[in-house]
Amino acid sequence: MRLKGRRGAVTLVHALSKRDTPHGPDRPVLLLTGPRGSGKTALLNGIGEYLDGRLPYAKVDFEELARDTVCDVLNMISIDFNRHGAPYGRMAFPRLVLGQIAMAEPRLNEVRALARQELQERFEKYHRVDELRKFFAQAVGTPASGATQGIVTSDLIDAVLGVVLIGLRSWRGARPVVIGPGTSWYRHQDRGLDHDPLDVLIDLNAWAHDRDTAGNGAKADELMLSAFLADLRAAFRRRRRLRGAGYRCVIMLDNADTKAGRAFLDALISAGERQDTIMVTATTRGPLTTDVAGSNRLLPTTETADVDKRLDARDDADGHWFPVRLADLTTAHVHELVRDLDLRRCNGKHAEMAVYGFTQGHAGATALLLSAIAQHQADPIDLRRILEMSPQTASGPQTYGERLRGMLLGDLPDAEADLLATCAAARDMAEAVQMAGQAPLPDVRVKRITDAEVWMPGTSTGSPVMHPVVRRLLLQRLAERDPGAENGWTTVYGWLRGNAESHGDTTGELHHALALGEVEHVTEEMTRRFHHPDVPTKTWLDELKAVVAAPCRARIEGPPLDHVNGMKRWAGYEPTITHSVATLVAGLWVASEPLIDSRRAALYQQIENAFSELSGKCSNDSEPLTAEAARYGALATRWGR
Repeated sequence: MRLKGRRGAVTLVHALSKRDTPHGPDRPVLLLTGPRGSGKTALLNGIGEYLDGRLPYAKVDFEELARDTVCDVLNMISIDFNRHGAPYGRMAFPRLVLGQIAMAEPRLNEVRALARQELQERFEKYHRVDELRKFFAQAVGTPASGATQGIVTSDLIDAVLGVVLIGLRSWRGARPVVIGPGTSWYRHQDRGLDHDPLDVLIDLNAWAHDRDTAGNGAKADELMLSAFLADLRAAFRRRRRLRGAGYRCVIMLDNADTKAGRAFLDALISAGERQDTIMVTATTRGPLTTDVAGSNRLLPTTETADVDKRLDARDDADGHWFPVRLADLTTAHVHELVRDLDLRRCNGKHAEMAVYGFTQGHAGATALLLSAIAQHQADPIDLRRILEMSPQTASGPQTYGERLRGMLLGDLPDAEADLLATCAAARDMAEAVQMAGQAPLPDVRVKRITDAEVWMPGTSTGSPVMHPVVRRLLLQRLAERDPGAENGWTTVYGWLRGNAESHGDTTGELHHALALGEVEHVTEEMTRRFHHPDVPTKTWLDELKAVVAAPCRARIEGPPLDHVNGMKRWAGYEPTITHSVATLVAGLWVASEPLIDSRRAALYQQIENAFSELSGKCSNDSEPLTAEAARYGALATRWGR
């Protein structure tokens, strides 16, 4: 198993699955948060490979389920535990299976005495192995079941049947009947109750046939989850190898944002604490994390999260949850991926830096672009050209750019994509929300914006933002509109600029003005602030970086420096402060455009010179400018190799 940049997530699952620790039996749900294509599913598959043969685990993808009630999911998990936990012996789930059988039977007679007789007769047929095998095949044999990584085979069913029968049957005279621990549990349910087991199972049958009436579905789910957990506790008591391993069974829930995923997690949490037999990890694109942890809070990543610290926080605001962000790939990870490709017909260093600059470490986008570069090696590295090309093995006309949009946005309806393209002009969700009901988005409600899965919670203490590569693709859609249309680039950024100005947000006003191409206006304002004695150099530099992060609508092709020189020609050629600031505004703006080609050394050299000249004319602390000059000098060297 090779998971670049994912070792921390594996470590978290390993630590949380330990049973005997000083933190007690309770374990929060590990909530792994990441946008589409960030590798959440691949991560769970990799964790599964790591766990296989070490301890029982199950994986459920809630977007792939054919049957999605809590009871159905529990059935899948019980089979998966036996699929992947063979070294510890087969695990019987007699309480769960008996309940599932009762639910699967036709509706029983409304007369209780007759219903008891019917149910007992129907149960007795399951002393035959062929009947129980048939039940299992119908219950879990659907290839689309999200828990199983393939079809449930007859061999697996046969292997489980033996231990299930032991739990279901006991002998009365000359014939077996379904009565054993599987039935007796329904009397007390580990709660000190004294119900008639058949009456409980008759009620369960009724609930199953009227799930949508009077909360019957929730009552059935609660009872089946209790049965499942009781079966697990019994398995740990009986199986010395399982108990002696010192680890819990692991349940991995992929795409838990779905209605079924949330229902299962809610039921699991409602089942109560002190569960020392399971550890649960779930993936989300963000909405679930926002619901449990809020949107304006910095969350740890899979590489920085501290399990001991989280488990020690008894009164932690997260309660039953342990939300963490799936860390993006670092430059070191991208370097390793490029090295593995062994690129010989293009500059591997340039490929590495260009890809990271565009994807910002997004795992899926990085993998797609590196694969494309390997197929179409050429210098200079031009990601725009790559995105407009089609794979050599593609059966249709789909380009790499179209594949990337599909990966990051899914099957998004055009109306939703258009909405998000407009929202992408905003710097964060809070600014996008301000457009709701206004000129750019006149008929859009706030909730429609905030519910979109593109916002990444936990990246800062401020308002959520889009992942840079997702935002870049949506901005491209915005740029393709008529700029003067009601939802065009000029109209949207004009509104954002006016809105920022009306709120006294000078940096925001300049940011949006630059997106409109007003290099001269931005230069004049930044020059004025550079001369202001009350503006520290570090503050000015931070403002400059925020301003030049504005997106550029123009398609920049050819050597990037040519475009910069054209943008700042109005500033003349004398080495004045205005000329240096114009060089930085235009140069840094173009440099922040991730799709410029790899001929960047001359551009970075000019930026270095502008910072150096400005540092010599600074009346405040010049050290921040000197440091930036050195940084861009190093970039010029790297891109010049």
